[in-house]
Amino acid sequence: MEPGKWIRRERRKKGWTQAELGSRLDPPVAHQQIQKWENSSNLELRTLRRIHNALPIPEVGLLIGIDNPTGEVEIAPGVPISADLARDLAEIASTEDGRGVLTELFRLYAEGPEVLAQAHRILTALTPHGSNSNSR
Repeated sequence: MEPGKWIRRERRKKGWTQAELGSRLDPPVAHQQIQKWENSSNLELRTLRRIHNALPIPEVGLLIGIDNPTGEVEIAPGVPISADLARDLAEIASTEDGRGVLTELFRLYAEGPEVLAQAHRILTALTPHGSNSNSR
């Protein structure tokens, strides 16, 4: 799922219009900007953080490292990962190169579960917790 679709999904869950969400941002934006973001597949981390402050989005919370889950979490519907891996992903997202890697993972997710599963195995092997845990 693309970041713009996460925004649309959570906004609709709240029953907000694009204008309502835009008015809740700091600083506020017009509904046209929300529409652009919802149709975007590549949003800057600072934009996601700004939106998340007004409209909590689980995937964004993991990316920007403000959520501290335990056990298992879903990074997308039907895609559970361990909390350790979620924290590792948040750490990766703290750098520009890391955000590029995560953007590529989002693209892979859109290609299908087999491709994402392969990317997940590679990422698990590369993360600090990957060699110590079989829970992913």
